[in-house]
Amino acid sequence: MSKDTRRNVTWVEGVRGVASFLVVVTHLSRGFDYALFAPRDNDESPPRILQLPILRLPFQGRIGVMMFAFLTGYVCAIKPLHQIKSGNISGALTTLAKSAFRRPPRLLLPATLSLMMSWVVAQMGGFKTATVCDSEWIRSSTVKTLPTIEQEIRRFPYEWRKMWLSPGPDPAYDEHTWALEPLLRGAIMIYVVLGATAFMKTSARRVTLLALWSWYWTSHAWKAETFETMMLWGVLLCDLNSDESLHDFLSRHSRFRRTIQTLLIIAGLWAGSYPEFAAERSPWSRRLDNLNPVAPDLRGILAIAHA
Repeated sequence: MSKDTRRNVTWVEGVRGVASFLVVVTHLSRGFDYALFAPRDNDESPPRILQLPILRLPFQGRIGVMMFAFLTGYVCAIKPLHQIKSGNISGALTTLAKSAFRRPPRLLLPATLSLMMSWVVAQMGGFKTATVCDSEWIRSSTVKTLPTIEQEIRRFPYEWRKMWLSPGPDPAYDEHTWALEPLLRGAIMIYVVLGATAFMKTSARRVTLLALWSWYWTSHAWKAETFETMMLWGVLLCDLNSDESLHDFLSRHSRFRRTIQTLLIIAGLWAGSYPEFAAERSPWSRRLDNLNPVAPDLRGILAIAHA
Protein backbone atom coordinates (compact mmCIF):
# COMPACT_ATOMS: atom_id res chain seq x y z
CA MET A 1 0.00 0.00 0.00
CA SER A 2 1.41 3.39 -0.97
CA LYS A 3 2.05 6.21 1.49
CA ASP A 4 -0.81 8.23 0.00
CA THR A 5 -3.19 5.33 0.43
CA ARG A 6 -2.06 4.86 4.01
CA ARG A 7 -2.73 8.52 4.75
CA ASN A 8 -6.18 8.25 3.17
CA VAL A 9 -7.22 5.43 5.52
CA THR A 10 -5.78 6.71 8.79
CA TRP A 11 -9.37 7.36 9.87
CA VAL A 12 -9.81 3.58 9.98
CA GLU A 13 -7.65 3.38 13.10
CA GLY A 14 -9.85 5.95 14.80
CA VAL A 15 -13.04 4.10 13.92
CA ARG A 16 -11.47 0.83 15.07
CA GLY A 17 -10.62 2.47 18.38
CA VAL A 18 -14.20 3.69 18.82
CA ALA A 19 -15.51 0.20 18.02
CA SER A 20 -13.14 -1.34 20.57
CA PHE A 21 -14.30 1.13 23.20
CA LEU A 22 -17.95 0.30 22.51
CA VAL A 23 -17.30 -3.43 22.80
CA VAL A 24 -15.51 -2.98 26.14
CA VAL A 25 -18.30 -0.78 27.51
CA THR A 26 -21.00 -3.22 26.46
CA HIS A 27 -19.24 -6.10 28.22
CA LEU A 28 -19.04 -4.01 31.37
CA SER A 29 -22.75 -3.32 31.02
CA ARG A 30 -23.53 -7.01 30.61
CA GLY A 31 -21.53 -7.83 33.69
CA PHE A 32 -22.77 -5.14 36.05
CA ASP A 33 -26.04 -3.69 34.71
CA TYR A 34 -27.68 -6.06 32.26
CA ALA A 35 -30.99 -4.19 32.47
CA LEU A 36 -29.47 -1.45 30.30
CA PHE A 37 -30.07 -3.71 27.31
CA ALA A 38 -33.84 -3.27 27.75
CA PRO A 39 -35.66 0.02 27.05
CA ARG A 40 -36.67 0.12 30.73
CA ASP A 41 -36.23 -2.11 33.77
CA ASN A 42 -39.86 -3.28 33.77
CA ASP A 43 -43.25 -2.32 32.37
CA GLU A 44 -44.05 0.08 35.21
CA SER A 45 -40.73 1.84 35.84
CA PRO A 46 -39.66 4.91 33.83
CA PRO A 47 -36.63 4.49 31.57
CA ARG A 48 -33.26 5.44 32.97
CA ILE A 49 -31.23 8.01 31.07
CA LEU A 50 -28.87 5.35 29.69
CA GLN A 51 -31.85 3.36 28.41
CA LEU A 52 -33.09 6.19 26.19
CA PRO A 53 -32.63 6.03 22.41
CA ILE A 54 -29.19 7.02 21.11
CA LEU A 55 -27.85 7.53 24.65
CA ARG A 56 -28.03 3.75 25.10
CA LEU A 57 -25.79 3.01 22.11
CA PRO A 58 -22.41 2.74 23.91
CA PHE A 59 -23.83 0.27 26.42
CA GLN A 60 -25.46 -2.33 24.20
CA GLY A 61 -22.61 -3.04 21.81
CA ARG A 62 -24.47 -3.87 18.63
CA ILE A 63 -22.94 -1.03 16.64
CA GLY A 64 -19.41 -1.78 17.87
CA VAL A 65 -19.39 -5.29 16.41
CA MET A 66 -20.93 -4.07 13.16
CA MET A 67 -18.26 -1.38 12.88
CA PHE A 68 -15.59 -4.10 12.99
CA ALA A 69 -17.39 -5.98 10.22
CA PHE A 70 -17.70 -2.82 8.10
CA LEU A 71 -14.01 -2.01 8.53
CA THR A 72 -13.07 -5.56 7.56
CA GLY A 73 -14.90 -5.20 4.25
CA TYR A 74 -13.55 -1.73 3.59
CA VAL A 75 -9.91 -2.48 4.39
CA CYS A 76 -9.86 -5.81 2.56
CA ALA A 77 -11.09 -4.07 -0.60
CA ILE A 78 -8.80 -1.02 -0.71
CA LYS A 79 -5.77 -2.39 -2.53
CA PRO A 80 -7.45 -4.90 -4.88
CA LEU A 81 -10.08 -2.36 -5.95
CA HIS A 82 -7.37 0.20 -6.64
CA GLN A 83 -5.53 -2.32 -8.80
CA ILE A 84 -8.70 -3.39 -10.61
CA LYS A 85 -9.63 0.20 -11.46
CA SER A 86 -6.12 0.94 -12.69
CA GLY A 87 -6.33 -2.03 -15.06
CA ASN A 88 -3.90 -4.24 -13.15
CA ILE A 89 -6.22 -7.26 -12.96
CA SER A 90 -3.36 -9.72 -12.62
CA GLY A 91 -1.93 -7.75 -9.71
CA ALA A 92 -5.35 -7.59 -8.05
CA LEU A 93 -5.81 -11.35 -8.28
CA THR A 94 -2.34 -11.86 -6.83
CA THR A 95 -3.16 -9.49 -3.98
CA LEU A 96 -6.40 -11.33 -3.27
CA ALA A 97 -4.65 -14.70 -3.26
CA LYS A 98 -1.95 -13.48 -0.86
CA SER A 99 -4.49 -11.79 1.40
CA ALA A 100 -6.67 -14.90 1.55
CA PHE A 101 -3.59 -16.93 2.50
CA ARG A 102 -2.49 -14.49 5.22
CA ARG A 103 -5.85 -13.79 6.80
CA PRO A 104 -6.37 -17.11 8.66
CA PRO A 105 -3.01 -17.05 10.52
CA ARG A 106 -3.60 -13.44 11.54
CA LEU A 107 -6.74 -14.50 13.35
CA LEU A 108 -5.86 -18.08 14.29
CA LEU A 109 -2.52 -17.46 15.98
CA PRO A 110 -3.48 -14.60 18.37
CA ALA A 111 -6.78 -16.31 19.19
CA THR A 112 -5.03 -19.59 19.93
CA LEU A 113 -2.51 -17.84 22.17
CA SER A 114 -5.33 -16.09 24.02
CA LEU A 115 -7.16 -19.39 24.47
CA MET A 116 -4.01 -21.02 25.84
CA MET A 117 -3.58 -18.20 28.35
CA SER A 118 -7.20 -18.56 29.47
CA TRP A 119 -6.71 -22.32 29.79
CA VAL A 120 -3.64 -21.88 32.01
CA VAL A 121 -5.40 -19.32 34.21
CA ALA A 122 -8.39 -21.65 34.53
CA GLN A 123 -6.17 -24.54 35.66
CA MET A 124 -4.66 -22.28 38.32
CA GLY A 125 -8.11 -21.43 39.66
CA GLY A 126 -8.03 -17.87 38.41
CA PHE A 127 -11.71 -17.85 37.47
CA LYS A 128 -13.18 -19.45 40.59
CA THR A 129 -14.15 -16.15 42.19
CA ALA A 130 -16.12 -15.19 39.08
CA THR A 131 -18.29 -18.30 39.42
CA VAL A 132 -19.71 -17.06 42.74
CA CYS A 133 -20.05 -13.33 42.04
CA ASP A 134 -23.37 -11.46 42.00
CA SER A 135 -23.51 -11.01 38.23
CA GLU A 136 -25.44 -13.79 36.53
CA TRP A 137 -23.85 -13.00 33.17
CA ILE A 138 -20.31 -13.24 34.57
CA ARG A 139 -21.15 -16.50 36.33
CA SER A 140 -22.66 -18.03 33.20
CA SER A 141 -19.79 -16.95 30.94
CA THR A 142 -17.03 -18.13 33.26
CA VAL A 143 -15.38 -21.46 32.51
CA LYS A 144 -16.11 -24.38 34.81
CA THR A 145 -13.07 -26.64 34.95
CA LEU A 146 -13.24 -30.41 34.83
CA PRO A 147 -12.13 -32.54 37.81
CA THR A 148 -8.74 -33.65 36.47
CA ILE A 149 -5.95 -32.10 34.42
CA GLU A 150 -6.08 -35.05 32.01
CA GLN A 151 -9.68 -34.21 31.18
CA GLU A 152 -8.75 -30.57 30.71
CA ILE A 153 -5.92 -31.44 28.32
CA ARG A 154 -8.29 -33.51 26.21
CA ARG A 155 -10.84 -30.72 26.37
CA PHE A 156 -8.54 -28.02 25.01
CA PRO A 157 -8.50 -29.11 21.32
CA TYR A 158 -12.27 -29.42 21.39
CA GLU A 159 -12.66 -25.91 22.78
CA TRP A 160 -10.21 -24.57 20.20
CA ARG A 161 -12.27 -26.16 17.46
CA LYS A 162 -15.44 -24.54 18.80
CA MET A 163 -13.90 -21.11 18.13
CA TRP A 164 -14.21 -21.73 14.39
CA LEU A 165 -17.66 -23.31 14.21
CA SER A 166 -20.70 -21.12 13.57
CA PRO A 167 -23.37 -21.25 14.70
CA GLY A 168 -22.50 -23.43 17.63
CA PRO A 169 -21.62 -23.43 21.31
CA ASP A 170 -19.22 -20.72 22.45
CA PRO A 171 -15.75 -21.75 23.63
CA ALA A 172 -15.83 -22.45 27.35
CA TYR A 173 -12.57 -20.67 28.16
CA ASP A 174 -13.45 -17.45 26.36
CA GLU A 175 -16.94 -17.28 24.90
CA HIS A 176 -16.30 -13.82 23.47
CA THR A 177 -14.24 -15.34 20.66
CA TRP A 178 -17.50 -16.26 18.91
CA ALA A 179 -17.02 -13.31 16.52
CA LEU A 180 -13.71 -14.56 15.12
CA GLU A 181 -15.22 -17.18 12.84
CA PRO A 182 -17.73 -14.88 11.09
CA LEU A 183 -15.01 -12.22 10.70
CA LEU A 184 -12.70 -14.76 9.07
CA ARG A 185 -15.46 -16.22 6.92
CA GLY A 186 -16.58 -12.75 5.89
CA ALA A 187 -13.08 -11.69 4.87
CA ILE A 188 -12.72 -14.77 2.68
CA MET A 189 -16.14 -13.98 1.19
CA ILE A 190 -14.90 -10.49 0.28
CA TYR A 191 -11.83 -11.90 -1.44
CA VAL A 192 -13.98 -14.34 -3.42
CA VAL A 193 -16.44 -11.62 -4.45
CA LEU A 194 -13.68 -9.25 -5.56
CA GLY A 195 -11.98 -12.03 -7.50
CA ALA A 196 -15.23 -13.03 -9.17
CA THR A 197 -16.02 -9.43 -10.18
CA ALA A 198 -12.49 -8.40 -11.16
CA PHE A 199 -13.25 -8.50 -14.89
CA MET A 200 -16.61 -6.73 -14.57
CA LYS A 201 -17.21 -3.12 -15.40
CA THR A 202 -17.52 -0.79 -12.43
CA SER A 203 -21.30 -0.47 -12.73
CA ALA A 204 -21.76 -4.24 -12.99
CA ARG A 205 -19.58 -4.81 -9.94
CA ARG A 206 -21.59 -2.35 -7.89
CA VAL A 207 -24.87 -3.93 -8.96
CA THR A 208 -23.45 -7.31 -7.95
CA LEU A 209 -22.42 -5.98 -4.55
CA LEU A 210 -25.87 -4.48 -4.01
CA ALA A 211 -27.52 -7.75 -5.02
CA LEU A 212 -25.39 -9.70 -2.56
CA TRP A 213 -26.04 -7.12 0.15
CA SER A 214 -29.79 -7.39 -0.46
CA TRP A 215 -29.59 -11.17 -0.31
CA TYR A 216 -27.92 -11.17 3.09
CA TRP A 217 -30.09 -8.32 4.36
CA THR A 218 -33.21 -10.42 3.77
CA SER A 219 -31.58 -13.59 5.07
CA HIS A 220 -32.50 -15.21 8.37
CA ALA A 221 -29.05 -16.75 8.64
CA TRP A 222 -27.23 -16.37 11.94
CA LYS A 223 -25.82 -12.83 12.35
CA ALA A 224 -25.98 -12.17 8.59
CA GLU A 225 -27.14 -8.61 9.28
CA THR A 226 -24.13 -8.05 11.54
CA PHE A 227 -21.35 -9.45 9.41
CA GLU A 228 -22.03 -10.20 5.74
CA THR A 229 -24.20 -7.15 5.07
CA MET A 230 -21.81 -4.76 6.80
CA MET A 231 -18.77 -6.23 5.08
CA LEU A 232 -20.36 -5.93 1.65
CA TRP A 233 -21.42 -2.39 2.51
CA GLY A 234 -17.81 -1.61 3.38
CA VAL A 235 -16.66 -2.92 -0.01
CA LEU A 236 -19.31 -0.88 -1.81
CA LEU A 237 -18.38 2.33 0.00
CA CYS A 238 -14.71 1.66 -0.67
CA ASP A 239 -15.59 1.37 -4.36
CA LEU A 240 -17.61 4.58 -4.32
CA ASN A 241 -14.93 6.44 -2.38
CA SER A 242 -12.58 6.29 -5.36
CA ASP A 243 -15.23 7.55 -7.81
CA GLU A 244 -14.10 11.03 -8.88
CA SER A 245 -17.42 11.85 -10.54
CA LEU A 246 -19.23 11.14 -7.28
CA HIS A 247 -16.80 13.36 -5.37
CA ASP A 248 -17.36 16.16 -7.88
CA PHE A 249 -21.14 15.80 -7.60
CA LEU A 250 -21.05 15.93 -3.81
CA SER A 251 -18.70 18.92 -3.88
CA ARG A 252 -21.09 20.83 -6.14
CA HIS A 253 -24.08 19.98 -3.94
CA SER A 254 -22.67 20.46 -0.46
CA ARG A 255 -26.03 21.40 1.07
CA PHE A 256 -27.64 18.27 -0.31
CA ARG A 257 -24.71 16.20 0.99
CA ARG A 258 -24.96 17.62 4.50
CA THR A 259 -28.71 17.08 4.60
CA ILE A 260 -28.42 13.45 3.54
CA GLN A 261 -25.54 12.88 5.95
CA THR A 262 -27.51 14.30 8.86
CA LEU A 263 -30.61 12.26 8.07
CA LEU A 264 -28.62 9.05 7.68
CA ILE A 265 -26.73 9.62 10.93
CA ILE A 266 -29.92 10.25 12.88
CA ALA A 267 -31.68 7.27 11.30
CA GLY A 268 -28.69 5.03 11.97
CA LEU A 269 -28.40 6.06 15.60
CA TRP A 270 -32.14 5.57 16.09
CA ALA A 271 -32.19 2.13 14.48
CA GLY A 272 -29.04 1.12 16.35
CA SER A 273 -30.83 1.85 19.62
CA TYR A 274 -33.09 -1.17 19.16
CA PRO A 275 -32.96 -3.07 22.47
CA GLU A 276 -31.63 -6.58 22.84
CA PHE A 277 -34.79 -7.73 24.61
CA ALA A 278 -38.15 -6.48 25.93
CA ALA A 279 -38.74 -4.11 23.01
CA GLU A 280 -42.42 -4.01 23.92
CA ARG A 281 -41.75 -2.03 27.11
CA SER A 282 -41.40 1.39 25.44
CA PRO A 283 -43.30 3.10 22.59
CA TRP A 284 -40.15 4.01 20.62
CA SER A 285 -38.82 0.44 20.69
CA ARG A 286 -42.25 -0.96 19.79
CA ARG A 287 -42.28 1.26 16.71
CA LEU A 288 -38.87 -0.04 15.71
CA ASP A 289 -40.01 -3.58 16.36
CA ASN A 290 -43.00 -3.09 14.09
CA LEU A 291 -40.60 -2.39 11.22
CA ASN A 292 -39.37 -5.97 11.51
CA PRO A 293 -40.62 -7.79 8.39
CA VAL A 294 -40.69 -11.10 10.26
CA ALA A 295 -44.15 -11.99 11.51
CA PRO A 296 -44.41 -11.54 15.31
CA ASP A 297 -45.31 -15.19 15.91
CA LEU A 298 -42.17 -16.28 14.07
CA ARG A 299 -39.71 -14.04 15.93
CA GLY A 300 -39.59 -16.26 18.98
CA ILE A 301 -39.07 -19.35 16.85
CA LEU A 302 -36.22 -17.71 14.93
CA ALA A 303 -34.63 -16.44 18.14
CA ILE A 304 -34.63 -19.96 19.58
CA ALA A 305 -33.33 -21.47 16.34
CA HIS A 306 -30.42 -19.02 16.16
CA ALA A 307 -29.59 -19.04 19.87
